[in-house]
Amino acid sequence: MPEALPGATAAGEYLNVLLGARYRRLWERQAMHVPRTSTVQINAVAGVVARHLQYSDEQTADYRRLRNRIRGALRGLELTTTGLSQIIDAFAMTSADADQLWALARGDGTIKLVTGTALPPQGLYEATGPRRHETISLHEVHQVGPDRKPASHRAVQTLRAVVDDMDYYPVVFDTNAATVVVRRGGKPGRLYRVDDAFFALNIQFDQPLRAEETALLDYVTTLNYDELPPPELRRGTFHKIDKFMLEVRFDPAAVPQQVYWAEWDSFDHNVIMRRQPVELDQALAAHCYHERISKTIVGFCWDW
Repeated sequence: MPEALPGATAAGEYLNVLLGARYRRLWERQAMHVPRTSTVQINAVAGVVARHLQYSDEQTADYRRLRNRIRGALRGLELTTTGLSQIIDAFAMTSADADQLWALARGDGTIKLVTGTALPPQGLYEATGPRRHETISLHEVHQVGPDRKPASHRAVQTLRAVVDDMDYYPVVFDTNAATVVVRRGGKPGRLYRVDDAFFALNIQFDQPLRAEETALLDYVTTLNYDELPPPELRRGTFHKIDKFMLEVRFDPAAVPQQVYWAEWDSFDHNVIMRRQPVELDQALAAHCYHERISKTIVGFCWDW
């Protein structure tokens, strides 16, 4: 009898984050259509696992049991050691992702809630307009280049409108030497200044959202810093995000001596309140996953 795992809810949420972003293309090939949101399609995921297990007929009892296991895992209802192993193997997940999944499934090794009192940069909402959305899930990947400078930053984000006629989403960064390519969900607008330190760009949606409607954004920011910035990646979350994963990847020519997960007090003061060392995986990447995060600034810092 496969062992039932106690952390099914937490592991199921993290599975949805991983399959909704990093491993999305694998199951999209099985899907009948590509959804507008990052909602993971159970049948498509089951198809990937079935192909890995060499199930040839979707009408068999084995396939139906497999699909029920996938449904239970993704909905956080039931997860077994066998079921989790099959998903990890079928999607060829990295060792770091697999380790985090096993830790969550066993009920340990996760930061369940990160919250604080951090405020957004002064003048943010005056420049970008009032907040009109909430973020359901967010997966960001930050690439550091061989010159030790930030090279690119990709975000896969599911939004829910809280008002009618939400027609854009503002992307904020701390340099005007950047370009944004929107892979899915809209078109980039012009760059404008928020304050002395921050700039923003609006992603115009393909069509306005009504209240409670969701949309998936997938965009990549290419960064071109003239000077070497501080060795850190900070992400401010001034409103609640339920599923948040942040990842930093280093070029083989620019591997730091030590990387830390960290939390800052504000964007202005840049004081680290706490930090803890993390190890890079085989892909020279470190990541953190938070089931819920609000009003705080978290990320990574490192020593060259």
